Formats: sequence, C-alpha cells, structure tokens
Amino acid sequence: LLKIIVVRWVGAVDSNGVCLYSLADPSEPRFHGRLPGIDGRMVTAIGFHPKNEDVAVAFSSNEIMMFKIRTQEQNAWSQDNAGKIPYKLLQHPDKIIQIIFDWNRHSLMLLVTSSAICVVDLIKPVSE
Repeated sequence: LLKIIVVRWVGAVDSNGVCLYSLADPSEPRFHGRLPGIDGRMVTAIGFHPKNEDVAVAFSSNEIMMFKIRTQEQNAWSQDNAGKIPYKLLQHPDKIIQIIFDWNRHSLMLLVTSSAICVVDLIKPVSE
C-alpha cells in the first residue's frame, strides 16, 4: 500500500528559535512566522502533526511544547500538559532528537532519543 504525503509546512531551527515556512506553492516557500516562547532554549527536534497543522518542539531539557501553526500559539495539549512531562523523561540522559507522529493513529506522538522511544498519547492526560 502506497501513501502519498503532501508536505505543507517546513521548519528551520536557528539560534533565535523555530521559523515556519509554508509550502502551499513548493516552488516558492513563504515565511510564515517564528514560534514564540522559545526564549533562547535550545531546540533539539521538531515534528509536524499529519492531520491538524500543529507542530511539536522538543528542547534540550526534554520539555515539549506544541503550537498551532496558523496562529503560532500553544495548542490546548501544550497548555494543559507542558508542565506535566514525566520526570523520567526530563531526567533522561539523552536528548529528544526526533518527533514522529503515527500516521495511522494520529493521537500518538513518538519522542525519540538515541537510546529510547517515549510514546505519548495526546488524547490521554499526561501523568507526571
């Protein structure tokens, strides 16, 4: 079974944070904006949700924030759960280097380090 994936957004990480670009016209990427709330923290990974135009951002502290791309505001999950990331993940010696969303179960977000994978179900509350 072959799935065709249309990429609508791309992000670029620099020392000032995360810049978002629209690929509505792939021949002419357009700057959409910069995500707020990064405040000099080092970004280690970003991942785009396949269904709802949200972007997840991981920091060197292994904290996670999610933003609505169109408005560049934190989404409801991030507002409710950003301060509840499990202590084991925050204290994990390896940093999150990749964020993957499951294309078949859109509520699953995989946080990948060099030695572990943490599965987050965005529908369930995060337990500290």
